[in-house]
Amino acid sequence: MTPSWIAWITLASALFWAVGAYNRLVRLRAQAIAGFVVLHGHLSQYIAVVDDHLKTASGLALAQAAATPRDANPATSWAGLQGASTQFEESLRVARKRPLDAGAMAALQTALATLRMSWSRVRDECRDYQDLLSPMSEPLWSDNTQNANHASAEFNRAVTAYNAAVTQFPALVLAYLFSFRPAGCI
Repeated sequence: MTPSWIAWITLASALFWAVGAYNRLVRLRAQAIAGFVVLHGHLSQYIAVVDDHLKTASGLALAQAAATPRDANPATSWAGLQGASTQFEESLRVARKRPLDAGAMAALQTALATLRMSWSRVRDECRDYQDLLSPMSEPLWSDNTQNANHASAEFNRAVTAYNAAVTQFPALVLAYLFSFRPAGCI
């Protein structure tokens, strides 16, 4: 075989490898994005549950304030839940635009933790007023948490596979050339 044939065969092999590696990166990125779409649906439910809970309990803060000592301020926990919900909604909106951005995922993760903490705080402070609250709020929250945790695990698995492919040599050369950046988990 002549050196030119060897060069052509080597070039063709490299081209076929590059096309295959690029397609793999695109497929893994698409799987991670699809995982986020499912996760987004479950995370959006948190906002709906909190909004319903706050609407139902709009008069509860006044009743609770009248029944508690002056040094306690139950309205702060309700305001905290509203603020956490707003922060979470904004973080979710940003993450939806850039579902594989590590910074957006970190902000979403922090906002979700804050929302869950605020929910627990309101729930704990309002144990005496459960009859005034929507009886469906807590079961909806619990069910959604399970679903969101499952969707989050699936999304994180897809992101981990994508990140492994992006950082693997020699595919990392293609990843660099075509702007495939490591993604962030939630």
